Amino acid sequence: MTTHLLLSPTGKAPGRWGEAFPNGATWALDAMDLSGFGGDTVVWVAAPAETLPRWVSRVHGARPELPVVALDLAPAREVATAVFEAGARGYCHALATAPMLNQVAVVVSYGGMWVGPEILSRLVAVTQRGLSAGDLTVHLDQLSPREREVAEEVARGGTNKEVARQLGITERTVKAHLAAAFGKLGVRDRLQLALALQTRREPVAQASEM
Repeated sequence: MTTHLLLSPTGKAPGRWGEAFPNGATWALDAMDLSGFGGDTVVWVAAPAETLPRWVSRVHGARPELPVVALDLAPAREVATAVFEAGARGYCHALATAPMLNQVAVVVSYGGMWVGPEILSRLVAVTQRGLSAGDLTVHLDQLSPREREVAEEVARGGTNKEVARQLGITERTVKAHLAAAFGKLGVRDRLQLALALQTRREPVAQASEM
């Protein structure tokens, strides 16, 4: 069973976090001690934007095997980039709903990355600087025409609702096509999908220092 640990300046959980994880533990950032937590722990870090990347880096450095999710009261692309570079596996609004937080937990627990569509394109650009052209290969001919349409729209940053409206299908159908595309292309989340499709469209520059 997954353990959830929330770290914040006051040791209190923001928003609906306590509702999402009623058995979760909360600690003050200054008093954090991760030594007693097992490898099935998800660490959530809630802190002001200016210190959030630093705290994520400290948590990741102490226990790099644990997925870290950064919580921000005002999500921004620049902060998202910084926290992912610091080692975060997820980044979302500190006041997200309980069902949304549970979705984030599932994704990062299974090795995926959670990022909102509004910052997806920026993160793709940042991540590509550390990839070589051979790191991601996809075969779009494995997808049905509709699966490819859905994958392309999602890779551009569209939410399920926006893609459904754009293509004239239901959100449930979007989810089904997206799940099929993930399986066929061997990707785990939207960020990997966007990276894979972008790599297919144009060569990626050789790895360079960040």
